[in-house]
Amino acid sequence: MTFGNGPDVREDTAEASLASYRDSSRRGVSLVICSHNGASRLSAVLTHVALQRVPQDLPWEVILVDNASTDGTGTVARTAWFAHDSPAPLRVVY
Repeated sequence: MTFGNGPDVREDTAEASLASYRDSSRRGVSLVICSHNGASRLSAVLTHVALQRVPQDLPWEVILVDNASTDGTGTVARTAWFAHDSPAPLRVVY
């Protein structure tokens, strides 16, 4: 898994993630959320996810699949996620 160097990494393809997955030295948890025009619900969902207690030695990430949304889903997700100072990165995939 690639957990990125910054808090927000945009990927348009899954190839980089797949290549990183094959590197068994970095295994962790990826929470994948698929959304189409889910901006009105994402803030609450991401708040609950950001507040989870996760062991510090467990790498984890949140991947939001923005399925052609027209309601600002990606922007709402980033705003909600970074408001909680979560140690895990959020990636928005279009």
